[in-house]
Amino acid sequence: MTTDEPARVTTAWNRIQTWLRGHAPASYATLQPGATPEQLAELEAATGSALPPGLQALWLCSNGSGGPMAWGAPEEEAMARAFLPEGDTFVSASAARLLYGFNTSLEFYDRTWIPFAAYDPDGFTGLFVNATPGDNYGQVGLWNHKDRTVPEGPLLSAFLEDAADKLERGVWRPQPPEEDD
Repeated sequence: MTTDEPARVTTAWNRIQTWLRGHAPASYATLQPGATPEQLAELEAATGSALPPGLQALWLCSNGSGGPMAWGAPEEEAMARAFLPEGDTFVSASAARLLYGFNTSLEFYDRTWIPFAAYDPDGFTGLFVNATPGDNYGQVGLWNHKDRTVPEGPLLSAFLEDAADKLERGVWRPQPPEEDD
């Protein structure tokens, strides 16, 4: 992990927010203010792992999209929150704590993987940042309760830069909520 990871995360996140504000206002409206240091400390205490600096930077920028995890929320709410590529929802630090508790009961889930996004509304698949010291520290991975887990991916900054690129190029567009007739 590079020492500029928090700066890269913040820059990429700002690009995502700017795009959402101009092109997906319903998604932009779901973004929450940044997490407090106390909220991040609670997550670290619950997981027993220090948050990688890039993940800290992301949650300090925004504490997820939408309110508390609400599986079963109306579809239009879930769709507005699901602006990350592949339709994942950026979760709050408190929702990450809930997902962490749920996932660590599964034999394949490493206790140093910190969830930061989930497929809403099911919560059975999602993305984590690897907080394991070593070569894969700070990398994004995919968990999936059904058939696979991929613990090695890009650094969080590269993941967010790619997400911003996809939004800006029109490769990925959040699905707008459907209009009521």
